[in-house]
Amino acid sequence: MIQYRGLGLDNVWLENGYRWEKTGYGDGLVVGQAETLEAAIALHLSTQERRLTGQAFRVLRETLDLTQAEFGARCGRDYQTVARWELASHKAVPLYSDVMIRQFYLEMVGHRPSFTDMAERVAHLSGKAADETRINVRRAADGTWRLDEAVALMDA
Repeated sequence: MIQYRGLGLDNVWLENGYRWEKTGYGDGLVVGQAETLEAAIALHLSTQERRLTGQAFRVLRETLDLTQAEFGARCGRDYQTVARWELASHKAVPLYSDVMIRQFYLEMVGHRPSFTDMAERVAHLSGKAADETRINVRRAADGTWRLDEAVALMDA
C-alpha cells in the first residue's frame, strides 16, 4: 500500500492500481486513470459522513475550478477567510461552507440534492473532521475505483 498525495490529502492510500517506472530522476509512481481516481475521491469527500477539513474543502474547491476569491464571493467571505479555512488543514471548515461546497460539487457532477437536505445532513454530522480516518482505495476488476474508510489514523 502506498500513500497517494496527488490531491494534497494526507489520508488517502492506494492498495493497487499503480506501478513504478524508471525515469531519468529515479523511480516514478504511475497511477492508472488518475483522473477517475481523483473524481472518485472528490465524490467520496462530498458524500462522506464526516465534516470536511480544510484539506478536503480545498480539493473540492479546486475540482470546481474556483479560486479562493471566487468561492468567497459566493458565500459572502473574502479570499483571506477561505485561505484560513484551507490552511487549518485538519480542522473542520465552518458549517455553511461545508454545505455549500458539497452542494456545488454534487450539482457539477449531476447529483441534485436539495440544499435543505444537504444542510440538515451536514449539520448532524459528528464534530470529527474527515482526516481522522484513513481512506483506502483499490482498483476493482472492472476498472472502477473503490474507496473504504479504515481505522482512525490516531488508532493506526
